[in-house]
Amino acid sequence: MSKIIMSKQSFFFIIGMMFINNYSFGQIDSSSNNIKKEKLINTYVEQMPWYKGGDKVLDSIITNNTKYPKKAKKERIRGVGKLRILVDLTGKVQDVKIYKGIREDIDNEAKRLAYLLNDWHPEKLNGKPIEMYTDLKIYFFSDYKWKDEYINKMKPNYKE
Repeated sequence: MSKIIMSKQSFFFIIGMMFINNYSFGQIDSSSNNIKKEKLINTYVEQMPWYKGGDKVLDSIITNNTKYPKKAKKERIRGVGKLRILVDLTGKVQDVKIYKGIREDIDNEAKRLAYLLNDWHPEKLNGKPIEMYTDLKIYFFSDYKWKDEYINKMKPNYKE
């Protein structure tokens, strides 16, 4: 009986630690063993980031600036690159991480495009802008027929 209680206590301790870990993290400076920087990671914000001008302007900038890698276009490689971008207090993109890539040449183009998008309204918490990661999808299709088919398949998840 005491083993069951111990395992329940251990279970709740582990869950509690996972919960705390979801809210903050720090980087350790290995040379001095001091915490260099701590960032708050929120699960709730008052205002999610949005691109100035809306989704149509965002889509237009991506479409007009995409340099589809020649080899990928020739091989008719297509897909959706999923990125996590860090939008700072001024609405500029400071960091880009690929969390679902297509292949290296297309992923590099997706990162390049993400760094061009520097006109965001940042997320807000307690009425103040905060620096925070947000997700971004970039669609790569070597012809628009494929894009239209994909968007129709994904509706209502896709916002024009």
